[in-house]
Amino acid sequence: MSKKNQSNRLTNQHKQSQGVVGIFGDDAKSHDLTVGKISKIVIKQLESEYPQLSFRYRESIKKEEINEALKKSRPRVRSDSFCFKL
Repeated sequence: MSKKNQSNRLTNQHKQSQGVVGIFGDDAKSHDLTVGKISKIVIKQLESEYPQLSFRYRESIKKEEINEALKKSRPRVRSDSFCFKL
């Protein structure tokens, strides 16, 4: 996707969600709570299925941490170039 198309898409998305209202509104808060609850259920299920492994639940994680972990596990993956062929 070209940068201009992405910029237009994000602008439209921002307008539709009413900016900050959409990000911090009731629907967003409800979504966050639901994802948090499901995440904890998934962790318990993983712990029971894979007792030899350890898992942890984190309230938040920074993109930088995710990118660093990806670089360590998959050094050939570049975060700036994900291309998909149809």
